[in-house]
Amino acid sequence: MLRPIVFIFFSWLPIMDAGAENPTRYDLKKLLALADNHNFSMIRAKSDSETAENSLTVAQSNLLPSLSFTSNVQRQFAEGSGSSSSLPWTSESSIAIKQTLFKNGSYWRALQSSRSDFKSAQIGERQAREEFSLALIQAYSKVSLLAQKFKARERKEKLLTLQYGLVKRLYTQGLKTRQDYHRLEAEMERSRIERDRIEAESKSSLRELETLLGDSQLKLAMNELDLATGDSILRKTDWDIAEADKPKENLDLEILDQQVARSKIALAEAQLALWPQVDLTASAAYGSSSFVGSNAANWQANDYSSFSVGLSLSWTIWDWGAKSALRSKARSASFLAEKGYAQKNLEISNDVQTLRESLGRLKNLLSVEKKIRDLEKTNFSEIERDYREGKANYLDLITALDRDINSEISYEEQAFEYFKTIAELKKISGELYASILAF
Repeated sequence: MLRPIVFIFFSWLPIMDAGAENPTRYDLKKLLALADNHNFSMIRAKSDSETAENSLTVAQSNLLPSLSFTSNVQRQFAEGSGSSSSLPWTSESSIAIKQTLFKNGSYWRALQSSRSDFKSAQIGERQAREEFSLALIQAYSKVSLLAQKFKARERKEKLLTLQYGLVKRLYTQGLKTRQDYHRLEAEMERSRIERDRIEAESKSSLRELETLLGDSQLKLAMNELDLATGDSILRKTDWDIAEADKPKENLDLEILDQQVARSKIALAEAQLALWPQVDLTASAAYGSSSFVGSNAANWQANDYSSFSVGLSLSWTIWDWGAKSALRSKARSASFLAEKGYAQKNLEISNDVQTLRESLGRLKNLLSVEKKIRDLEKTNFSEIERDYREGKANYLDLITALDRDINSEISYEEQAFEYFKTIAELKKISGELYASILAF
């Protein structure tokens, strides 16, 4: 059995007693797998991709021959006939193949457009995973950081409780002033308020994580999560960050690139609409019809086959400028699509540069925060030793503990900020989802 601890905070790897049964625990990878089947954004992106694939199949079929088979049987009924058995039966069956040879290139352009739509949908599915992965890391980091803060506040409250009991006894014995007693009592209340605030924020962050995952049956608890600490997250975050000015691949740019391609196809369609429309079709058919009279001797059969080629030409000579207006509209849409791509390209370059600058600043800040944390931890150990030896008072001890806790929390905050910044860079290059799976 697990040790009976009221609130357990785990590092990245599960901590269990020897021989204990391992309960279901969620780390980033498991949370990501859970969301694959429940998160609405990812489910919708998968559905959009399937819809686009079906549309592509339709567009491809328009360029291929169509094969049809028909068959019918009927019996004639004559009003006033003496015997229905003498009425004739007729039947007919046919098989036909038809191919559109030319339609001003519209089927081919529709195929190109459908291919672009399908590729965009596939990119959109990846993009949905990347966006969810970033949101998951942000939510997971928030829960983990709050867990570390709660742990630190519990540590302080435990020390204050011990000191409060000691000061209260000394106060009742007249060895401590009323000011000492009330000062420590007020510090106790402030510590409880801060702990309750962090606890309430932790519950809220868990609900946000549940909402993000999208599983209505899932109710998370802190001890069901493999939470991270600043040190463990930095050990896990060994992702390679290239030094290029911008990533070689960006999903937003790829989607915009497909939009540019579709706008050019639409422009070509609008321009061709100004010219005569030519349709060329070919078809071949084979059929058989039969007739049965009042007896088998009257049976007759007739086989036939046919081949045809059809050519049609149509040209709208005057439409009050409607097709010209559509061409202008398509030209404007194509121009805006190209400008939108260039603008997004610039934004991504600047975003990457800003994130890299933030990453460099955070790395330096982390180094300083770690040094301060270690110094404050050493200082608290020395003050605690002096307090036990009677060389320091309880106020010195509490002050040293506050500085130790604050430096620890500050280091944790910077570590998770560093982690989230790297995640944003990975998301821009479309590699975040795969990086989490590789944990």
